[in-house]
Amino acid sequence: MNLAQLYTAVGDHLNDPGLRRYHVSRVLRALNQAYRDLRQEVLDIDDGLLAVQLTGTYPAQTAETTWATINASITALPLRVIKVIDYTGHTVAERGRRLDYEPYELASPAADTSYLQTLVSGSSAYGTPDRWTFYGQTKVGLRIIPSSTRSLAITSVLAMTDLAADADIPDIPTTWHDLIAMNAALVLRAQADSPNQSLAAVYQDRLRMMKSALGSPAQGGGFSTHLYEEFS
Repeated sequence: MNLAQLYTAVGDHLNDPGLRRYHVSRVLRALNQAYRDLRQEVLDIDDGLLAVQLTGTYPAQTAETTWATINASITALPLRVIKVIDYTGHTVAERGRRLDYEPYELASPAADTSYLQTLVSGSSAYGTPDRWTFYGQTKVGLRIIPSSTRSLAITSVLAMTDLAADADIPDIPTTWHDLIAMNAALVLRAQADSPNQSLAAVYQDRLRMMKSALGSPAQGGGFSTHLYEEFS
């Protein structure tokens, strides 16, 4: 479902086609919180379910760079990087070289004066990278610092981008988009002190089905009570 369809679904759950009794900004806030909560449920089961592959170029002789430098179309920052493939000189479909992950404790690898020389062999500070690091959510670093521009394929889980435009679509599996509308409707009904027990039961059954289908033990779950507190 896109955002426009989610609005319609919420209206149906509230028996209020067109959502005439609710301001659109309030419904949007409820939908985005419901989306955020459900997305976290999916991530808790297996964050690989939301993984995407980004491709781009890493500049030569650079200790660190931003996601926007690698690929200008990256607008949502990665929450977690799963793997990095260096496919320089090949196509993405061809076998690349997987780089190892190396945690980096400092705020910036470029700020470590020993960094340039201690992780390379020979006298040159540049070479073919074999490791990568991800820090501060905004940057990526390669070690050894590459002597030439590298082509990278990065598999990562992106941070959530709030729904805003009618065509925006949640990035969780489409089968479970209806849970977002249900959750939002439950919150809006709770605000009006008019809970819908039958819808709550359907929601919990669907949530158990999702957890079971995605690989988690079938468990119940409630709707976003903290969202109600935020709106109160």
